[in-house]
Amino acid sequence: YAMLNTLYSHCTRHGHFISSSHLTQSNLQEGSVMANATTSGIFSNILHLLSTLLANPSLSYDSRCLCLRWVSDIISNLQTSSFIFGGKDFETLIKSLIQLGHQKDYNIALTVCQSLQSVFKITSKLSLPVIQSCLKLSVYKLTDNSEKVRNAYFDLLKILPMDITIRNNNLLHLCDDDDQSISIQESAEGVTA
Repeated sequence: YAMLNTLYSHCTRHGHFISSSHLTQSNLQEGSVMANATTSGIFSNILHLLSTLLANPSLSYDSRCLCLRWVSDIISNLQTSSFIFGGKDFETLIKSLIQLGHQKDYNIALTVCQSLQSVFKITSKLSLPVIQSCLKLSVYKLTDNSEKVRNAYFDLLKILPMDITIRNNNLLHLCDDDDQSISIQESAEGVTA
């Protein structure tokens, strides 16, 4: 945790290296000073690191919460660079967030939802599989024990680009037979959707 917190603090002081990233350089001319910066790949590495850590089930709770705070900070800093959300690096991070959202922990569920809401308030131009996964997670969380979590995911559901998801999916068939994210089974904790 201490090393991760130190890295987070360093990256925060440098704006997560977003401004010098090659991911934000699409509008700059080739050969410009920013395009040749030695830090151009750091932001991409940060996204990869966060994706990997969030997908790791053995990551400590405090480290997971720190990673979620880091993701939230990055999303806030990308308000004017919405095209990055459609990139492969960020899409991988969003997929890790969505998978993490299936956890039962109240704080993690809310933080994931707030991050996803922030992304969809900035842009809806994400890949169809990401939007569909977010839709599945939102529907799944509508059955959560916590009213605050249910309301948060219902609010997320309201801002998803439903025209895309409805056009390509029948809402009654949100999951395939082999999809583990939503299952209609009875478990020790009750019936899940």
